Amino acid sequence: MRKQRFIAWALSLILVLALAGCQNNEEKPDEGTEVSPTPVATEPTKEPEKVEVKPISVSFEDGSLSFTELYMQHAQSDAADVALGQFNNSTALKITKTNDAKVAFVAFDVASLLGDKAGDVTSFEMSVGVEHADGKFSAVSGSIYYWTDTTISKMKKDTWSVYMEKKNPRTATYKLPDGVTFGEGCPLVIVSLDGYNASKGGVPATGTIYVDDIRFFDASGNVITAATDVAFAAPDAFAPTESDRSNLYALKDVVTFDGFQASGSAWGQTGFDIPDNFRAALTEGSVIEIEYSSEDGSIWLVYPDSAAGWMRVADADLGAHVYRNKDKSIAQIDYEQMAAALGTDTSAWGARLQCEAASNWEVYSVKVGQRAKSYVFDEKAAFQDFNASAGAWNQAGADIPADVLEALVPGTALKISYSSEDGTMWIVMPDSAAGWMRVGQAGTADPAITDGSTCYVTYEQIAALCGEDKTTWGARLQCEAQSAWEVYSVKVGTFAESKAPRLSNIKTFPDFQVTGSGWGQNGLDIPDDIRAAFVPGAVIRIEYSSEDGTMWIVMPDSAAGWMRVAQAGTADPAICEGGVCYVTYEQIAALCGEDTSTWGGRLQCEAQTAWEVYGVSVGQTK
Repeated sequence: MRKQRFIAWALSLILVLALAGCQNNEEKPDEGTEVSPTPVATEPTKEPEKVEVKPISVSFEDGSLSFTELYMQHAQSDAADVALGQFNNSTALKITKTNDAKVAFVAFDVASLLGDKAGDVTSFEMSVGVEHADGKFSAVSGSIYYWTDTTISKMKKDTWSVYMEKKNPRTATYKLPDGVTFGEGCPLVIVSLDGYNASKGGVPATGTIYVDDIRFFDASGNVITAATDVAFAAPDAFAPTESDRSNLYALKDVVTFDGFQASGSAWGQTGFDIPDNFRAALTEGSVIEIEYSSEDGSIWLVYPDSAAGWMRVADADLGAHVYRNKDKSIAQIDYEQMAAALGTDTSAWGARLQCEAASNWEVYSVKVGQRAKSYVFDEKAAFQDFNASAGAWNQAGADIPADVLEALVPGTALKISYSSEDGTMWIVMPDSAAGWMRVGQAGTADPAITDGSTCYVTYEQIAALCGEDKTTWGARLQCEAQSAWEVYSVKVGTFAESKAPRLSNIKTFPDFQVTGSGWGQNGLDIPDDIRAAFVPGAVIRIEYSSEDGTMWIVMPDSAAGWMRVAQAGTADPAICEGGVCYVTYEQIAALCGEDTSTWGGRLQCEAQTAWEVYGVSVGQTK
């Protein structure tokens, strides 16, 4: 045992000595010899990374906003505060809405900014950011429009959104559609902050948006320099104008479907749950009015949850009666059509209302109101540049031009094109000798005739309060309403209740533009599709002018003989008003027979004086 312990001790000693020898095996330098430190490998020094600074067309750092302007023509547009502000450590365009239920539209005059280089633009980008008063982030969205027509409802459109807090601001890039270049026909870009967030079921879109670092690119990707000190040059149709309400009912007691702004592809439906106040307004005699755009002009309603089943209402393929204006930007569908498909119990119509079309479409507003009387107006004089707005019970106006005062005679009226939150409108004569006078005030025994967009105040109403001596009326005329309001124009002329029929399923007679002298006829051969539209209830609609206002048609080749139909001065004349003449199927059949194949191959127009026809179409009445 001792021998084994000795052997183990000896082995341990040998191991320790061996390790000590390894640690001291390095050669030691002689005394006084300089020792060089062992070199340490290092990475070669790199050049600082260069950050490419992309040129900017518009940075807003120079403080100029002269090339921007609010666009107020759209039905959903409203005033907004447009100024410069600080966002993301930069000066930016700051857009703050004043009404959450409306839309802020801000236009940029690209043609003036870029001058002769505007036509080189193929794409552009901008930084868009958002902040909210409560400091919390929530997504917002809006649209980009390219000015390619007279109204925003027909413009080319793209969208933007800021949907993530970590991507706020967000750079949005847009490519111009093929064939579109900035210049005379497309001078503007319009940025909108939508009034409601459709993705959230109609929740008001709040917040302040910031637009910054706008870059316009040419085909090679180069940034085009802008001159930001230019003044905004508005296109002819940029300012608010009277909307086209041809072939539409006037509406009263209007209720707006708040938040109904939606879009869809062809045969795609989008919509919202029906508010209680909107459903309550769906009664006999009511009409739903849709402001919209679509590639083919079609639009109709879908009730997906009705007790009667999934229902399209006023689908053109079903022979529907949809009333559209000439521009095909406003459509009306009446209660009777909906009741025929869904029943008279509106509680069985389901919770949701949707829109649909046969092509890509967008809806800007939906409202419902009761049919009101329509009037035809013959203008005699007009205020120049009467554009005024004010809050509830506040007045604004202008001095009365001499020609307007002279035209105000018995039988005439002031026609005021306007908008107000509750539909009211009247005038104020602040300087009359009889005292400060409200004329045509809503709620009085003699209110103005109003439908929410047009107001008529008669000479007789003014004279009843201010006297028949116009020299005592004072120099100034103002407007007023019970709610915030805006007036676009004031005219004077004669007016009368309209007798024009409303037409649906309108077919256009191609190329019917002809002229003639007094008692001279001119026209075209009748196409097969137009002849097929001549059925009971059909109406020929003629857009025209003549020196004395007369117009009718001639059927020169009918089997019954050469026939004047609906001639002025006869027992059954055409309805002619506002530059449009209407001749019914029944009027033609009374002279030429009910068999349209015997009416002959040609349709002509005629009047008592020199005349011109701009278009002919055929539609249906109910």
